[in-house]
Amino acid sequence: YDSMTALAVSGMVLLMENPFLIFHTGFLFSFGAVAGVVVVGNALVDGWAPKSGLVKKILTSTGIQLVTLPLVCSFYFEIPIYAVLINLILLPFMGAVLCGGLIGGVLGIFAPPLAHVILWLPDSLLWCYEKVCNLFLAFPYAQWITGSPGKIRLIVYYSLLAFGLFCIRRQSEKMDNAKEDTDKTDSTGSIWKKRLCLFFGIAALILLLLIPHRKQMEIDILDVGQGDGIYLCTKDGVSMFVDGGSSSVSGVGTYRILPFLKAKGIRKIDYWFISHTDMDHVNGLEEILRTGYPVGTIVFSAQVYRDAAYDALKQEIGERQIAIRFMKAGDSLKTETDRLTCIFPTEDYPVLDANAGSMVLLYETDGFRGLFTGDISATEENFLVNQKKLPELSFYKAAHHGSNYSNSEEFLRELSPEICVVSCGKNNRYGHPGKDAVARMEEHTSAIYYTMQGGRIRIWKKRDGFAVQNYGKPLEVKEYPVLK
Repeated sequence: YDSMTALAVSGMVLLMENPFLIFHTGFLFSFGAVAGVVVVGNALVDGWAPKSGLVKKILTSTGIQLVTLPLVCSFYFEIPIYAVLINLILLPFMGAVLCGGLIGGVLGIFAPPLAHVILWLPDSLLWCYEKVCNLFLAFPYAQWITGSPGKIRLIVYYSLLAFGLFCIRRQSEKMDNAKEDTDKTDSTGSIWKKRLCLFFGIAALILLLLIPHRKQMEIDILDVGQGDGIYLCTKDGVSMFVDGGSSSVSGVGTYRILPFLKAKGIRKIDYWFISHTDMDHVNGLEEILRTGYPVGTIVFSAQVYRDAAYDALKQEIGERQIAIRFMKAGDSLKTETDRLTCIFPTEDYPVLDANAGSMVLLYETDGFRGLFTGDISATEENFLVNQKKLPELSFYKAAHHGSNYSNSEEFLRELSPEICVVSCGKNNRYGHPGKDAVARMEEHTSAIYYTMQGGRIRIWKKRDGFAVQNYGKPLEVKEYPVLK
């Protein structure tokens, strides 16, 4: 019997029953953790040659982390900074958890009351595990957002880890075969050289996972169901978000918006724009604020409709001590390369409800222009047509989720957008997008994309145009020319 053979056989038995377990997080983490102890942890102990039992425990815990950290980044897009320290506290009790659970499980077949007594021990230990983890999560920088590492980075990481283990083993074999009359001082020096190599090797592997993602001009219309949630990154790397909510998806901020931001490696939203404060535009933002995710500034229209929802959101923002700014029509947020301008509502427009007061934003960069419309209706659209000379667009976010009472003929003719994106949920009770609105958009645009069909719609700038991709068909990338 040896641990690696047992690990391989148990893995083969499980995969023979269900080959798709190879993609299951529980399978990968379980076998990765054991391999981290048996292969990497033991190799680190051999290479370091520690005299202290505590150092051996630290090296074993480090072995687990080196194998499982890329998996953590791939599935959760962030790493726990204090994981090694937590393992030092919790790992000594793992045997009691496993043995107690195994014995309790067997007794549960024959004597449930006795099993209940036995299982009290692992249950209590797991409760302590949770409390210890929550305690460390309250510490500064407990979680570090890495983003999804991608396949290439994972291949490079595990290849370097395997090469490092090979080098450790070769070096250990050389030391074992060294002459017994080797000078003690030289031997000590060799050990410290190995330790320095180990330390810098481990540091290099971790830094490989921490390399930030390259930012570029990008717009992502997320599939939030019946609602809006739009990520905007400028050419010079400023992260923004427009709205963020849903009336059909529960926990949209926690389970859709925030995982997207972490997967992209976005550690902070610099500016979060709120078109208006209806639930399907802000409840995801409220969830995210409660998690403590960093948001620099939240921006409202100066003419925002001030109702109970606005007051509640403003109070939530104030409690988080996040800056609030108000944009008037004509105000612009400028970066080194891009411009985002508020074009509506104007001071002379009567805002009678939240939808009518939706902030309309015009984004411009290198021949690309996009319009974010909130939930304005045909009345507000006609006001814009009559009061302002609207530019032709590359991208148009369909007003009010593609409602028939928005996206008017005159408005679309004036804008003549290259593409249109409709953000709405499947089989929603509002009937969005409306057939009449879709017919008008088809007449005045080259292509229409729907989040309810394709999932997330991604738009990014290319040298001679811009490209569009949807999550449902990631290999289909369509390119369009920029405006002259």
